[in-house]
Amino acid sequence: MRSRWTAATLSATGDHVENLLVSLKGLQGRGRVGEIFSEQTTTPMRRDVPVVFDVSSISSTEMHLQGAALMACWSSGFGAVNVAHALADAGLEPERHYWIVLDEVWRSLRAGLVDNIDAVTRLNRNEGVGQAMITHTMSDLEALPDEEDRVKARGFVERAGMVLGGALPPSEFSKLRRVMAFSDAEQELVGGWTNPPAWDAPAASEISPGCGNFLAKVGGRPGIPFHVMLTAAELALNDTNKRWHQRSRIHAAAEYGDTMPPIAEATS
Repeated sequence: MRSRWTAATLSATGDHVENLLVSLKGLQGRGRVGEIFSEQTTTPMRRDVPVVFDVSSISSTEMHLQGAALMACWSSGFGAVNVAHALADAGLEPERHYWIVLDEVWRSLRAGLVDNIDAVTRLNRNEGVGQAMITHTMSDLEALPDEEDRVKARGFVERAGMVLGGALPPSEFSKLRRVMAFSDAEQELVGGWTNPPAWDAPAASEISPGCGNFLAKVGGRPGIPFHVMLTAAELALNDTNKRWHQRSRIHAAAEYGDTMPPIAEATS
């Protein structure tokens, strides 16, 4: 009896110790997330200036690392908001209202932050924060593995004070109409923005004619179309086609032949 009890106890203790060792290895930079959590913070978050958590350098194939980083950013960001509110309540700092933007929100959802985002959309007034959630399509929300999470994600759109819709394919409107009203005219307008440029369009104008067009929807009111124009500096920051500016070796070889300059010297 004693030997069995001892063996069971050792087995249970071993399981706990193993989990502890895994956590300690992670803090030492030898775990699945590398050194991302094993060093001192280089740039502490300030509460009085705009802050961006940029996780774009993490490969999309590193789902566990991306999820861990997003969770850490969420905890750090909302921790700072809570600290700011506590200091304001104590009269030690001025009251601040925060605008929280979640870009590529599908990443946060797949990282397990569905309940966190759901709570913010329900309690944002109490927390003194506003939020904007940006994603590609409603299909991003429908792609969650659990039906309970899919229902919560659809609620984000239902509770949104305003929905801004860019170019969307026709298949998206059946999903959108489940959570908000879209007239046939609005569907035709927004769907038309997905049309590609003309066949004979010059290279400089290969951007889709509907790029930058949006429809603002507030509840069941008719939508208001508008166009966003970016400055030269903003265009450079938001250029997602950088990989395509320089011609590939195959294309360059076809044009230059034996006189093709080295790739390091080629210009865009």
